[in-house]
Amino acid sequence: MKKLLHLVTILLVSTSFYGQTPLCQFNFDNSIANVGNTVILSNLGDPVTYVADRFGNANAAINFAANNVLWSNSMTNLPTGNATLSVSFWVKYNAVATNDIFGYGTNSSYGAIGFQEYVSNSSTSSSGIAIRQPSGTVSLSVNHFTFINTWYHYVVTTAPGSGGSVTKVYRNGALIYNTTAPFRNIQLDTFTIGNYIFSSSSSFNGALDDFRVYNSELNTTQINQIYTENNPTVTAPTISSITTSNITSNSATIGYGINANGANATTVIRYGTNSSNLNLTYNCPSTTTTAVFSETLVGLTPSTTYYYKIESTNSSGTTITPITYTFTTTAASSSITNGLVAYYGFENFNSHNGLHNLTQSASAPILDGVGGKVGLGARFEPALQQQLVNTSSLNTALDGTEFTICYWVNSQANSSSMTFPTHFEMFGSGFVRQQQNTGYASLTKGYAINATTFNTGNTTVTNINGTWKHIALVHKSGTTNNKQIELYVDGVLQGGFSPIANVPVLYKFNTDFYIGGGGSAVKYFKGYIDEFYIYNRVLDGTEINAVKDNTNAPLTSESHNSALKFSMYPNPANDWVTLETEEEIKLIEVYSLQGQTVLSSTEKQLNISSLSSGIYVIKIEDVEGKISIQKLIKN
Repeated sequence: MKKLLHLVTILLVSTSFYGQTPLCQFNFDNSIANVGNTVILSNLGDPVTYVADRFGNANAAINFAANNVLWSNSMTNLPTGNATLSVSFWVKYNAVATNDIFGYGTNSSYGAIGFQEYVSNSSTSSSGIAIRQPSGTVSLSVNHFTFINTWYHYVVTTAPGSGGSVTKVYRNGALIYNTTAPFRNIQLDTFTIGNYIFSSSSSFNGALDDFRVYNSELNTTQINQIYTENNPTVTAPTISSITTSNITSNSATIGYGINANGANATTVIRYGTNSSNLNLTYNCPSTTTTAVFSETLVGLTPSTTYYYKIESTNSSGTTITPITYTFTTTAASSSITNGLVAYYGFENFNSHNGLHNLTQSASAPILDGVGGKVGLGARFEPALQQQLVNTSSLNTALDGTEFTICYWVNSQANSSSMTFPTHFEMFGSGFVRQQQNTGYASLTKGYAINATTFNTGNTTVTNINGTWKHIALVHKSGTTNNKQIELYVDGVLQGGFSPIANVPVLYKFNTDFYIGGGGSAVKYFKGYIDEFYIYNRVLDGTEINAVKDNTNAPLTSESHNSALKFSMYPNPANDWVTLETEEEIKLIEVYSLQGQTVLSSTEKQLNISSLSSGIYVIKIEDVEGKISIQKLIKN
């Protein structure tokens, strides 16, 4: 009813303003009949469907996503020969394609007129318009950008001029093309929408609304009157609150807010692996109000950095986020576990596979949920002589040829009594330490090549104390390509250590692998260590960054501690999760990935409805003190 009243107003205005009415007018309000119901178009192809118009009114515009061609040969009042005419219509394209909107006449030299547009859906690649006329197609070559899911108003006019027919094209009230072509001789034949010359095959993928033909050349004032009267008062959409979350090896969730600002807003996420070529698109839900959306990109490549922008369009214009956002997918599980000898998540002191468990040399480091990088983490106090050691099995697993050690560390500078607080030391030889004489602001890495010779190098690390840093030490043993010891901090290869050719096998003074120390008082470490990976191969920079960004423990079994078994379902879960075990439960705790306790219970059924979507760590402890953990995904 609202649109009908609006239409009556428009007709009254057009009659008084133009002194005329259209020769034909199709509003496509759930009908293929013209205004007045004197002409009903015929349909070839799939059944006709309707969509919302630019005002958001349901079934008020016709859709050509299917194979449709509308036609009539009974519209005898259309202009012929070289007569003056104007065609006005609103169009919204569904896809990147070449679209024939309308045409009528015969397939002879300048015997017809029609309109065609190629849609690029790009802010950097121009779209193209062609005024169709057999034996003389006139193509538009002007920089204009046409996007899918956006309503545009076009007017095409043609009139006799000096030396030929003068043809003009207006978009959204503005003249964008003006040319003179040879005189037309339009023959009254089949009138077609969805193609240029009548055929059974559609060349249009989009929606059409308020189609009119006049027997006069509308001027700029008149065209702007039509555009203004038919265009809702809106401004371009507003985009806000951009977030990236739930990043996995092949997916990532993009969150954003949209204010449609008075019209239907359609939104796309443009993304790709090159910041200057966002060649992939994700079509988001449309909205006519203010709304918040969370959309998941899938089919991504593991260990890859992606760039993206968000673009939203309504009938007033297009808004694109001014900056390019980034995220990096995690590694595929096969990459994380390839060559993995031991992983310590420090939910306890055991290796992920139970083969290389750690023991404390004095008192045990504290497993601290607040201090952990992911879940719990090991907190070392040098005054208590806390360090962890594996006395033999890692010596057997690592032959000293090639290896990579990755871990997160949060060191404390007040280790004033420790000369070389050590993150780890392997077999009395390979190590990463901090130096007292620099205020513990530099790292020393080194390895022994024989019983008397150490090769060492220092790296100054900004803000190493009091914040989490990711460290990776790579040992490349061999005779080619200057294989060497390399140090990465936060995924970036550090300097300060010249390549040395012919790096030998690591010399072993003993069979002990220490974390948080090195077997002597001057090496006790103060701070936190977490997410400790040991590989028997060389990892490159991409793989090291994948390990750094990984938040899923590479478990070979359901839990860290095979002494305590439990199952959990459903996982992922929405509101409730059930834990099953044969043991008597003492305590169940749920941690965020930042190590904060978000839930605790003694019941085997947990209500997690209050948690935000994301990944959590569930820790279960029985009455005998045995502990095990699993990762939980909250939808």
